[in-house]
Amino acid sequence: MVVKFKASIKHWRRADSDRFCALSRNGDVDCWDLGGGASPVVIAHNKARVMKVEGTFDTFAMLDEQGQLTLQSIVMNQNTDDLVPTLDKNKRWKKLEQVIVYGRLRTLLVNTDDKLYYIKPHHQKLELKSVRNIGKETLFITSNETMAYLN
Repeated sequence: MVVKFKASIKHWRRADSDRFCALSRNGDVDCWDLGGGASPVVIAHNKARVMKVEGTFDTFAMLDEQGQLTLQSIVMNQNTDDLVPTLDKNKRWKKLEQVIVYGRLRTLLVNTDDKLYYIKPHHQKLELKSVRNIGKETLFITSNETMAYLN
């Protein structure tokens, strides 16, 4: 079986983990645990974008074509409701990207009102932090396209 993937492949490695996930052309998010076998496990369908949430062991943020955010932790078998119980399910997002904030890689979301948020680990859960609440001295390193939202 040959599976073609979009250019976005996210891979991470820790001493106790050898996993990566990729977004296939049909919108499936396939993940591999190379230590546990080479067969992929599909964790989501119909997604347009996938990013690993930094600061977590194995949590991925995914957007579908309608801008619906989904979060999934593979090992802990947790989903959006478990990880971010306060997330408004009606909120739509138009961008999911990774940026560097104060030297830390963070997962950034831009909503349909052009407001920026980043996902931050907090007491074994995740929280969305508004960019406007983190201070004007915050340093962002990102793409030119995302910089337009910051200006």
